[in-house]
Amino acid sequence: PFVSEDGRSLYFASNRPGGYGAEDIYVARRKGSSWLDWSPPENLGFLVNSNKAELYFTLTPDGKEAWFV
Repeated sequence: PFVSEDGRSLYFASNRPGGYGAEDIYVARRKGSSWLDWSPPENLGFLVNSNKAELYFTLTPDGKEAWFV
């Protein structure tokens, strides 16, 4: 899992139902100031995910580039 620089977005890999492949990258957004209240996870879509496994997602501090395996 990876938390964005601003602490508002949690990125993670999962094989949850409805994905594109073996493992997909998802994001959940923190609601308010609590670390216990998050949006439902959203799949980042076909521009990031393939029919293979995407893992180890990370963003640059400015949020303009992402790296993953």
